[in-house]
Amino acid sequence: LRKPRPKGVRGLPRLEWPQSPVGCCWKDWGWEPSVFVRVHKDVAAAVPPERALARFTGCMTNMVLGYGCMSQHATSPADARRAVEQRLRHFLFVGDQGQWNMSLCLFNAIMTGRRFVLPRQLANSRPTSTKLLDPANPTGSAIATR
Repeated sequence: LRKPRPKGVRGLPRLEWPQSPVGCCWKDWGWEPSVFVRVHKDVAAAVPPERALARFTGCMTNMVLGYGCMSQHATSPADARRAVEQRLRHFLFVGDQGQWNMSLCLFNAIMTGRRFVLPRQLANSRPTSTKLLDPANPTGSAIATR
């Protein structure tokens, strides 16, 4: 149900361009319809996605706090801390991406009572490569691409 992106639209994979703004990924993601349509039109008019979407940050934080990913919900640090403390009680497990192998081992131990990690749990199922936007600043301009 996807169509090729309009000519001149850069930045979005060809098969990811929605045919219509109605359907998936707007109210269910926390976008108000008018905001979604405006951003959709900006991207269709060749506004770079990084500029059109710059004000939508903190997707994971928003979702942990119970808001839609793209809701632009602003919380104070105290509100966020309180909400996270309440929500964490409902999580079965919270791992640390910086300690991926150890987190997998701990998850398996919690779930089975045994400490182990399976090779398939360590497989990179979503490989990315790095692209430099500014060769003069390799550390600050690296982005993950598919």
